[in-house]
Amino acid sequence: MRRILILSLCLALLCEGAVAESLRVEFGNTFSLERPADLEVLELGEEEISEGMVYAAMNETLEMYVWALEMDGQTADELYADWQEDDYLSDVTVSTMGDTSYLTYSIEGEGLGAVVACDDGMYYDFIFYCEDDLAMEAARAILDSISPL
Repeated sequence: MRRILILSLCLALLCEGAVAESLRVEFGNTFSLERPADLEVLELGEEEISEGMVYAAMNETLEMYVWALEMDGQTADELYADWQEDDYLSDVTVSTMGDTSYLTYSIEGEGLGAVVACDDGMYYDFIFYCEDDLAMEAARAILDSISPL
């Protein structure tokens, strides 16, 4: 009985370690991030691609969507000012990573997001829909892992 208990504990620790693994994803030549390995990458359809979606992944409690959109001649500061006026968003903060600035925000009652303006006239919009506190922590960890290439 003791051996079964020890084997069960070892198996549980192995499974916990597998869930905690992450994968690095690169976006253009600008930046990368780490996302949990248990997120299933979704195949994008023509409609999503035509709307600018470049990445989608999800598990039972967390959905992650990424769009690459044109800044239409706006500067990063102008783009961020527009986003800060959105009543649907809260906790809007502008930060920097290396030479690149980015904006993070909360989506009331649904999750988190971030906007990263790039030097090539594009910006990336990340949206995370979170079903529970653990998913919210995972989304924050993804945002915290964003790093320039």
